[in-house]
Amino acid sequence: MDRVLESIAPYLTRQAAMAAVCAYPLYQLIYALFPGDFMARFNKMVFWKNKFAGNESEYILRNYRQYGNIFLVGPRKIALCDPSDCRAVLSTHAFRKDKDYEHVTFIEPNLVTSVDPEANKQRRRQVGPTFNPASLRKMQPKILECGILPVIEHYYNTYMLMTFDVISVLAFGRYFDALRSGNRQLINWIEKSMALLVSEMIFPGYKIRRSVDELIAFGKSVIDERKQKVREGIEPPADILQSFIDAEDPESKIKMTPSEVVSESIVTIIAGTDTTSSSLCWTTHLMLLHPVWYKRVKEEVRAAFDRDHIITYEEAKAQLPLMEACVYESMRIRPVAGNVARVVPQGGATFQGHFIPEGYSADRMNADVWENPHVFNPDRFLANPEMKQQLLTFSAGVRVCPGKHLAYVEIFVTLANLISRFNFELPEDSLFGPEVLGEDGEPVIMPRKHTLLSHPRFPERDCNIVITKR
Repeated sequence: MDRVLESIAPYLTRQAAMAAVCAYPLYQLIYALFPGDFMARFNKMVFWKNKFAGNESEYILRNYRQYGNIFLVGPRKIALCDPSDCRAVLSTHAFRKDKDYEHVTFIEPNLVTSVDPEANKQRRRQVGPTFNPASLRKMQPKILECGILPVIEHYYNTYMLMTFDVISVLAFGRYFDALRSGNRQLINWIEKSMALLVSEMIFPGYKIRRSVDELIAFGKSVIDERKQKVREGIEPPADILQSFIDAEDPESKIKMTPSEVVSESIVTIIAGTDTTSSSLCWTTHLMLLHPVWYKRVKEEVRAAFDRDHIITYEEAKAQLPLMEACVYESMRIRPVAGNVARVVPQGGATFQGHFIPEGYSADRMNADVWENPHVFNPDRFLANPEMKQQLLTFSAGVRVCPGKHLAYVEIFVTLANLISRFNFELPEDSLFGPEVLGEDGEPVIMPRKHTLLSHPRFPERDCNIVITKR
């Protein structure tokens, strides 16, 4: 109680504050202390309506500009925008994932949906080796095989099909050749799974699962087929699927069950396809909006490598610092993921001078820490490499995305080899370009849709380029 009264002190005398505590429920008093949208204080659907419509990022940014680094976005839901606050939340399991994740029941709890800290720790010990550098080096031939594109026209769709080919061959051991054949069957299953995940979070008890039953059944059949081949003495490939099947917690010696392997494989495909393809998409778009940067990156890549050389991740990481900076800058301006809620632990917590009681959810949004934040300026990462640590695209701390290194391998390999072989430019009828400026004097960025992840809102219209061979 004293901590609550101390938080009120700038506004009320201690006696008046005590009277307020006695006169109203505590949660009403807490609401009065935080800025934020009035209706959002009492109706969680204000936030969820924006999330379901794909406007989550704009909703959070609009509130940030109006209210500052901390504000209410729903009953018992508070947004934190200061990076130090975000890292404090993400650095410990004391801040559990929001209870909305408990409503996701169509697949077994996995690294993304599990709420229990101990279960998540065990799963990370099981699958952690799958995504370490040594393991990814063994998988890189498959990534190169599926990730070098012969042509690009509609690049959002192309990046999606390409990253799906890579992830599906690693996580399910199946090469669908979606890029060349246009086969979107499994991608359609994935999109329906994501829609169901959001629906179950918003509407607990939502049980329409027929759209994902085929995906789960497919995953089980793939695992059974792999195990049968191993029993027949066939050497399994070095991929994510086999790593999951073999994964063992070094402390408890517990392995994942078949259904848990299916769950992790599904979430790997869902997360791995969308995050990587969207990151590639936003990076391509932002470089073409800023042709000076695109020209510099093109010169850097072509000075370092011959056209016919297949550029590996290790080579790109070591020799293409400007391209890397452009990737980070695009993730800063258009992060593909974020705003993942955490629950305040027992005893509460204090951020920005405000005491937040236990049980509240804290959403995070990284802004306000960059010089000229609206300007696309990759040099900020070259001048100060430590700024990379400010990015929370793949989360941080105890819940950091284990697959972030795989995403970087795909992004760097794909982007470097494309720029080495092809020239890109925007079509003449593009609605967005270097000369189409916004109120801030910077090129207008194509609109986005953000539910779980951030995508272009109108990809068929906005994600087109003219490509010619080098």
